[in-house]
Amino acid sequence: MTGYRLQKELAAREKAKNPVKIGVAGAGFLGRGLVNQISQMQGLRVVALATRRPEQAEAVLNQTGKTGKHRRCHDLESLQKTIACGEIGVVSDPLLLAGADLDIVVDCTGDPETGAALGYAVINAGRNFIANPETDATAGAALKTLADKAGVVYSGADGDEPGVIMNLYHYVSLLGLEIVAAGKFKGYLNHFATPATVKKWAGHFGQNPYKVASFADGTKMNIEMAIVANATGLLPDTRGMNCPRGTLEEVARLMQKREDGGVLSGTGVVEVVLEAEPSGAVFVVATVSHPQIRKDLQYLKMGDGPNYLFYRPYHLCGMELGIAIARAVLAGEATIAPSGSPVAEVLAVAKRNLRPGEVLDQIGGYTFYGLIDRAAVVRKENLLPVGLAPGARVLRPVKAGHPLTMDDVELKPGSVLRQLYLQTQPA
Repeated sequence: MTGYRLQKELAAREKAKNPVKIGVAGAGFLGRGLVNQISQMQGLRVVALATRRPEQAEAVLNQTGKTGKHRRCHDLESLQKTIACGEIGVVSDPLLLAGADLDIVVDCTGDPETGAALGYAVINAGRNFIANPETDATAGAALKTLADKAGVVYSGADGDEPGVIMNLYHYVSLLGLEIVAAGKFKGYLNHFATPATVKKWAGHFGQNPYKVASFADGTKMNIEMAIVANATGLLPDTRGMNCPRGTLEEVARLMQKREDGGVLSGTGVVEVVLEAEPSGAVFVVATVSHPQIRKDLQYLKMGDGPNYLFYRPYHLCGMELGIAIARAVLAGEATIAPSGSPVAEVLAVAKRNLRPGEVLDQIGGYTFYGLIDRAAVVRKENLLPVGLAPGARVLRPVKAGHPLTMDDVELKPGSVLRQLYLQTQPA
């Protein structure tokens, strides 16, 4: 559905006082941004907000100034009554969202296990679901299969890099060009970054230091590129990607085979370019062999070829997430979703020397970081997916910089995420 059609549909919903009813899990940076932006949009309304700290949810709702009354609810019955009265229900248990009268649930928690349990419950209840990236990279294929059987939409978010890359990927593909690489620019990478090393920066922007450390140590970018790979079939060129450094003007050249002056061993890859500006940009590099089209692209200031850079200089996280919600509910379309069995996964690597008996902390913490690799390699080498790492107990020593295997740890019992992960086999 085009943007124009979505606008008309949402305007009609607004006029009919029948907005899309949204449940949101998480009131951190992403959830806060989504709630605030939805308050400015037509035809969409957050009617339920789940967070471990209800006072945080209430503070977010008060920021908007126009969402209406809200009240704390302690069970499904009170949540349903609150929604039916036109008020916003605040709950501490995100699983209550699965049983509520909603059109869609959006997971903004960033927690892979919470996201898996929530997605499983929401989809089985026959509702559309937008997953957090950490869950999607680990068990997205299984949740997508479940959603297809249930006749609902499973999707990643617009505004986050994978969704924005996917929009650009579709655009370039529609032009009939051959896609060489897709990815993002990143300004800083230190695999051994921790919440302590990023605390000052995180505090300045009111961010969770664990979340910021997951950006700095590269785990988040590897998760994002795995999501893109599983939606498009593009592959990581090497474990962790090449991550070359370069300027905006050098990106198209860098995304060539090594024998042609680039950094790749093959084409059709996901990749990250360090230090290129603007650092919030996403890109697709494509090529074409038609001589006249090459001349036309040169005239149109796209460069001399044979590679051409298409990029979007920004992504707006929670601000654009409403578009993914509208597409899912009104058009039945996913912004980005696995296209089948996973082709890429993200494995956990020890951030420091690990001793038996230690318990791995959360993504962006002190004990591990994540690197993308081909899913077939991860399964063959019995490597520990980064989404399954939090809370796992170390059974034997692992040196810093070494990948963790499934045999190195004891996973938390009763994990929905693990059950979903094991339901799929790599492509």
